[in-house]
Amino acid sequence: MNYIIDAISSRMTERGRSGRFSTWPVPIAMLMTAAAVEYGIGWCEGEFASRCDERTLKKCLNRALIDFNRPATQVYLSTYEDHDNYFLLLEDYITF
Repeated sequence: MNYIIDAISSRMTERGRSGRFSTWPVPIAMLMTAAAVEYGIGWCEGEFASRCDERTLKKCLNRALIDFNRPATQVYLSTYEDHDNYFLLLEDYITF
């Protein structure tokens, strides 16, 4: 991810577009796929009992960020009172 971010940043600077575009440090689809696979494997193997474990999901997201070489990126989960299996996921952003 660092190579891609550096390449985009360089192009934005070359074209005088610095400060105009933002994105996630890791595309959310890539991040969630990696974290969800790890989460699913852990649940199937009995590593945690609850099908919807917020703390474990957060750990899986943080491990995925490390794998994508973005360990300083913060991920935020929000829950909803009426839904015990639904999260809003927010990720830090970077501006080029």
